[in-house]
Amino acid sequence: MSTIKLKDGRKLAFEIFGAENGYPVIFQHGLGDSRLARHPDEKLTIEAGIRLITVDRPGYGESSPHPGRNFLNWVPDIEQLVDQLKIERFGILGHSGGAPYALAIAYKLKDRVSKVVLASPLGQLNVPGASKTIHKSFRFLLKLGWFKPMIRMVSKSEAKRANSNIAKYAEDWLKESPESDKILFSDHALLKMFEDGMQEAFKQGGKGWEDDIFAGLNWGFNPEEIQTPVKICHGSSDELLFPEMGRRLAKRIPHSDFQLYEGEGHYCLYKHWAEVLRNFL
Repeated sequence: MSTIKLKDGRKLAFEIFGAENGYPVIFQHGLGDSRLARHPDEKLTIEAGIRLITVDRPGYGESSPHPGRNFLNWVPDIEQLVDQLKIERFGILGHSGGAPYALAIAYKLKDRVSKVVLASPLGQLNVPGASKTIHKSFRFLLKLGWFKPMIRMVSKSEAKRANSNIAKYAEDWLKESPESDKILFSDHALLKMFEDGMQEAFKQGGKGWEDDIFAGLNWGFNPEEIQTPVKICHGSSDELLFPEMGRRLAKRIPHSDFQLYEGEGHYCLYKHWAEVLRNFL
């Protein structure tokens, strides 16, 4: 693990994987995940020619909290990171709840971002019909109108469950997943990555999770404003964020391409890891 000190004094934690001289790609992890999220077989990343940089968002893992953070005020953290790493141009990979952060970076740093690839992306939730494209647990939060005391209570519960027994927490998380995801995580190395990533996510309690939920209230920009090329991949059997959400997002982004993986679930990214990374070259 490496860290940098940001201009406001906060700490930002990150890891670098893959090809030392490969094309730089910044990975935006999903809700309740961390910088440890990536395919554990590093050979796949190396052979794809990618230098993968994974980052803990504020309140996750080893990154300092950032009260009131949102999608857009996350961008200066990434800008400072790439400046310190002396990276001028780079790609952005976003999974699930990391997708809006990936798009925010492309929106604000459009001259430096070559391409965005989103896997099983979260779209805007304050638009008509959004509730029909998400799992019932998120639908419940929408129905509550993102009632803040309830969100805080849920975040504390998630952290408590994860910190008490991460194996059970991961098992429960995958319980309602489609068969393709269950088969995927029968691989011991992938399952360990999944557990380690979530355990790291809740190291500081539920603050990172909670702030991600609150950030989703208002993106601060519209998908139509993204000028960077965007590739969206989605599994047809995703039962967390339905493929219709990915399709809708693709239709709203001017320079986008949508790819459906038949029979795949929410974690199709890891099954097609090398293929997804090659989109940046």
